[in-house]
Amino acid sequence: MSFGKRGNRLIYALDIANIIIGVVLVVLTVFLLVDISGHEKLFTIIFLLGMILNISMSVKYYQRSDVPRVIALIVFAVVLLALSVISFISVWL
Repeated sequence: MSFGKRGNRLIYALDIANIIIGVVLVVLTVFLLVDISGHEKLFTIIFLLGMILNISMSVKYYQRSDVPRVIALIVFAVVLLALSVISFISVWL
């Protein structure tokens, strides 16, 4: 599959987004580990950001026609979505 310059720009934008989301995930995880009882609500945000990270990676690998990785990333994204819903119900409600 050839996407030309548009595909390269999309992959570059996804790489930048993945770096930003990864840094935010690390910072939020450090905050969570410092005081877990005070920052319980961060679990939902961390799981949602992890899901977004997996979805963006699956789009990137779909551009490269790497179907097995796309399927694996989508499965992990669904698992993270389920974990975020469970954590939302248990912590926020």
